[in-house]
Amino acid sequence: MVKQKHKAVESETATNATTAAKRRPKGKQTALKSQLKKPQSRKTKPANPKSKSKPTKPLKSKEPKTNASTVDSQFSTKSTAKQTADTPPADQATVKQYYFYVLLCADATLYGGFTDNLERRLATHNAGKGAKYTRVKSRRPVKMIYHETFNDKSSALKAEYAFKHQSRADKVKYLSAHDVKI
Repeated sequence: MVKQKHKAVESETATNATTAAKRRPKGKQTALKSQLKKPQSRKTKPANPKSKSKPTKPLKSKEPKTNASTVDSQFSTKSTAKQTADTPPADQATVKQYYFYVLLCADATLYGGFTDNLERRLATHNAGKGAKYTRVKSRRPVKMIYHETFNDKSSALKAEYAFKHQSRADKVKYLSAHDVKI
């Protein structure tokens, strides 16, 4: 008998909740239904290490933190940094140059590379401490047969990339177009 009364009480509360939900406006009705369906659990789910969501990092300011004594010096360096980025000032005589070069290896293969100092890079290759390709003893000594000069690093790297992704026949055509005979 006790069990029947207990069941009846549960069904009465459930029916009271549904009838109360019917009387409320729609927005509140959906909120009430969602409250009835949610389990009352205090356990938190462990973080899934394989989840694709990345934790957000706080954004770092590009401007360095300053104090009152360094404000004047920073404004002067910012203006000169902006000048060198946009246009070099007239008193700046030396502009850093970058080079794309082609080496003829001892085994008659071609190697293309990039540097800002041709003599040092050639010595590094011949010493066996340069690129992995020229470290092989059968490819040394190497001889520089061609180079181009660029004012910015990006252009030199693009030229190197384009050369390295050509077939040997295309590389030879490129060199012969620039008056280099192999």
